[in-house]
Amino acid sequence: MIVDHSNGRVLEILESREKHVVRAYLTQAKAQGVLSQVEEVTTDMWAGYVEAAREVFGAGIRITIDRFHVMKNFQERLTAARREIQRQLPKDEAKALKGTRWL
Repeated sequence: MIVDHSNGRVLEILESREKHVVRAYLTQAKAQGVLSQVEEVTTDMWAGYVEAAREVFGAGIRITIDRFHVMKNFQERLTAARREIQRQLPKDEAKALKGTRWL
């Protein structure tokens, strides 16, 4: 999905998330003037989106990873680390940590 955050509107819903599809849309929209003034791209962490944006808009384009995906990744890693620590503790100490995720 291509969204104009400045004006709060959806510009396009692409047929797939494949890099070549994203790159083709961005190239065409830039040439038509729809995306000729782009200064920043917000995306999830998938490398294909970032690479397509850099290829079309150049290496100087600001890329921002959206908050949802940053926090999702952070929470998954934190949970994995917490579980690993609990597995290494004696049973009574591990039990004391149970439920501390939401402190």
